[in-house]
Amino acid sequence: MRQIDGGCPSSRVRSGRVTARRQPTETPCLAMTVQQACDALSISYEMWRREVEPDVKIVRIGSRKLVPRAEVERWLERHAEPASR
Repeated sequence: MRQIDGGCPSSRVRSGRVTARRQPTETPCLAMTVQQACDALSISYEMWRREVEPDVKIVRIGSRKLVPRAEVERWLERHAEPASR
């Protein structure tokens, strides 16, 4: 199965400050925000809500919604079709 590249931001901006950057090799990215999932799939938020969100599990932490990377990969695999179609 093809892995999705990126997904985790390399830095965070809060209160105008940029926190330390993490190298991708230090900590694997296990989940992403909904916006990051949309970016990874190259779709709009509206398309996410209509086509993807009903089929994936999310993790809620407070008001945040996180999408496990494996859920996005499973969704892609389930909805893939042969290129010759």
